Amino acid sequence: MAGHFRAPGFCTLITGDMHVDGIVDLQNPDGYDEGGLFIVLGNVSCHAFFNEYGKCTFVDGNLDARDLLVAAFGDSALVVTRHLSTSFFYGEDIWAEVGAGATMKYGAGYCLPFGYTAAAAEAITPDHDEETSLAQLDLGKTDDLAPRHFREHLLAGKRLLKRR
Repeated sequence: MAGHFRAPGFCTLITGDMHVDGIVDLQNPDGYDEGGLFIVLGNVSCHAFFNEYGKCTFVDGNLDARDLLVAAFGDSALVVTRHLSTSFFYGEDIWAEVGAGATMKYGAGYCLPFGYTAAAAEAITPDHDEETSLAQLDLGKTDDLAPRHFREHLLAGKRLLKRR
C-alpha cells in the first residue's frame, strides 16, 4: 500500500500480509476514545508503526517497522507471534511480547518473550542504551517525550534520526 494506513475502525481485522510504504497508525477514528482491537493474520512491514491508548494489537507473523515502532501508549498491548524488528523502539513503560525475538538498534523500552517468568532477566533491549538512543533523535528536546511527538514529527515529513 502506498502512503499511510490509519485503522478504519475501533476494531480492525486484516487477513493476510500488510505492506505499507509509510506509517501504520492505529489511532482510533473520530468519535472513539481509547481502546479497541487490531489484528493482522500475517506479517506487517512499514516505515513506522504506532499503537494506540488502550488498544490490544496482535500480529500473527513478523512485524518489521523499518524506522520506528511506538508502543508506549498506556493500557495498550502489542503481541507479535514471530519476530519484531525496528531501528528505533519507543516502548517507555509498555513492552511488546514476542514469540521469536526482537531486533532493535536504538530505543527506550524493551520486549519480553512469550511465557517469560523473570522479566528483568529475559528482557530484550535495544542494541544501544536509552541515553545514546535518545541522543540520535532529531526531535528537538527529548526530556518529555510522548508518543504523539513521534507521530506529529513524521506526519510533518521530518526525519526521525539525525544525519551522521
